[in-house]
Formats: sequence, structure tokens, C-alpha cells
Amino acid sequence: PDSDQSFPYAGFISISGCANVLVKDCVFTGHKVYHCIKPNSPSTTTGTYDISLYAAINVTFLNCRQSNDIYGDTWGIMGSNRCKNLVYDNCRLSRFDAHQGVCNATIRNSEVGKSGIHVTGFGTLLVENCVFRRNRLVNLRIDYGSFWDGDIIIRNSVWHIAPKESRPTVLTGKNQGKHDFGYQCRMPRTIKIENLLVKDKKCRSSYKGVVLLDDFGCKYGAPGVDYPIEPTEKIIISNMKTESGKGFYLSVNPKLYKITGYIEVPNMTMESGSTEQMVQYGKYIYVNCWSYQNRILKIVTESDQVVDELVVGIQPTSLVMDCNNKLWTVTDGGYEG
Repeated sequence: PDSDQSFPYAGFISISGCANVLVKDCVFTGHKVYHCIKPNSPSTTTGTYDISLYAAINVTFLNCRQSNDIYGDTWGIMGSNRCKNLVYDNCRLSRFDAHQGVCNATIRNSEVGKSGIHVTGFGTLLVENCVFRRNRLVNLRIDYGSFWDGDIIIRNSVWHIAPKESRPTVLTGKNQGKHDFGYQCRMPRTIKIENLLVKDKKCRSSYKGVVLLDDFGCKYGAPGVDYPIEPTEKIIISNMKTESGKGFYLSVNPKLYKITGYIEVPNMTMESGSTEQMVQYGKYIYVNCWSYQNRILKIVTESDQVVDELVVGIQPTSLVMDCNNKLWTVTDGGYEG
């Protein structure tokens, strides 16, 4: 049992060097956090993972829970190294962690608690039908260069932002570009967000909207930055809504991505509306104005000018063009508040 004198152990369930494992209907327990004090060294923390995985493939946790609070002050419930195809399905656990890399991970129908999602690796990280009650959705582990070579998909989920938070962030990490990890570090090639509801009404007054990418600390082109992390190539957002009506920022690091221009939208400010999905047909781009709006805009790509607009029902949520080049939209009719 945990006590003031206990020493962390490997885990209640240890899955190592095997494949095709199903852990079903289990109850785990988060353990105490210990502060290790060494002479002439800074204090560090450690603890016991109730779930440990190493060099395992096709491992699924189904209908698993924690006996104590997943938002309590306990050590994270799970740690993994060098695994492939890990799945949480209908779980309520404090942490999903991949230390020395994972290839493909899925978290669905679940709630990951205080310790959150911490990963590094390859392939696809899929998060769907989940609930979050923390201020950072996904963290790329600093000790491996905040590396993810693949895609991150977040869809059909609800994100509760803590009261008085000022900068909730979808993807966090840190890599100053000064250390050679032995491989090219990169952020996810594609980040795709679909149907994400952000409950942010209680954020502090300085809150201006959700940040998509954290300040990774890389000052591109600066002296000594010999190993810069490669930034994300594409971010696709579809129907990401905030209860406050505020939008989102690409990054808080002005050198990570540069704004090369913008298109003025007539009769709309950041506070009074938002542009959402885009569909291209020939030289024209069509974009729906969702939040508090009722318009579809027509933009000429050659000059980046709005040349026409179509009034539709309140809050058009999406756009699609069919095989006959017909443009379709769906409106949600708005909601109280």
C-alpha cells in the first residue's frame, strides 16, 4: 500500500512483449505521488502506474474505471513504451501516456482525467466521443522533442474549460531546436478537429479564444537553433464551436506561423461572427458564416475579394459540394444564449 515510505513499483497490470490483448471491465487505482530528494539535485516526482505496457501491439482497454478520483492528486494511471495500436474504449481513467513512442492510438467514448493525454510517436492519434475537463487537450512529450510523425484527429467531443482559464490550448509541447534528438522532430503533419464543443463561458476576462498550437519555444532562424522542429502542414477545422462565441488562434508563437494576409468579411467582426468551412469551385471559394450569422460568402481566389453573398437560415454549420457541382448547407437554427 502507498505510505510515506513506499517505493514505486512496476504496475498492477504489466503487458510486455505480447499482442492482441483485451483488458475488460477492470477497476484500477491511482497511486500516491512521491517527491524524490537527492543531494545536490533538484527535487523530482515519481509514482506507480497501475497499468504498464512495453513492446506490446493491439492492446485494448474496454469499460475500465478508476476507484478514486481521476482529477485527484495521484500519479497517472498508465504508462507505455514502444507500443502499437493502443485503445481506450469507454474508459474513465486519469491518464493516457506514451513515453518512448506509440504507433497509432485511439481514445473513444472516454474521459481522460487530470494527467491528460501525453504522447510521442507515429501514425494516427484518434480522439472521438470524449469528454475533457482540463485546459490542455493533447501534450507532445518534451523528453522526446515533442515529436509526432502522423496525424491527430479530434472529433465529436466536449471540452470543459476550467473557470478563470485564459489560454486553453489544443496541442502543447516544447522544443527549442537546440538539441539533436537523433531524428528530425516534427509536429503532427495534419491536425483535424470535427464537431468539438468548447464550454468556455466561465473563462477569465482576458480570455480571447482557444489556442490551437502552443508556443513550442522554437525561434526559427535564431543563432543556435540548429535542429528546428518542423511545424504542422495542415489544420482542418469543421464545426468547432465555443459557448462564449469567441474564435481561436493558430499559435501564440508569432514565428511558428506567419500571417501572410487576410480577407475582410463585410458586416462582421470577430465578436459578431465567424467563418467556418470552405469549398472551392473553379476560381471561387465559398465559405459559411456560422456564429450568429446567416450568410454564404463567395470569394475570388485571384484577388481574395468577397464578390457575392447568399442569405440562408440562421447559423449555417457546414458546406459540401455534390457530384453535380451543387452546393449544400445545413443550418442549426441557433440556440438560446
